[in-house]
Amino acid sequence: MFSPNTEGDARFLLMGASPFPQSIFIESHRIDACMDWALRNHSGRVAISPLEGFRSPDLSFLARFPWVEHLTIMNSEMIDISAVSSLAQLRFLILSGKTR
Repeated sequence: MFSPNTEGDARFLLMGASPFPQSIFIESHRIDACMDWALRNHSGRVAISPLEGFRSPDLSFLARFPWVEHLTIMNSEMIDISAVSSLAQLRFLILSGKTR
């Protein structure tokens, strides 16, 4: 069973085992805080999952964060992912699930 790790005083959820680079799960109610933490501590590695706190129907917020280089989207059939194309610096994209 998948169980995310937590980090920092704000208890950000992380994806991945700690010896390896980890991604921060973006939570809808604190997108800016999560993205700031990702930039400062995880080199632009972010993960999005409706099952881990992301409740928005789309990823339009990504247009404000062009520095994202590594993006994981879990359960992508639950989200409109068309905004991913706005990420000019994106180097790695992992999708789980069918896309709309």
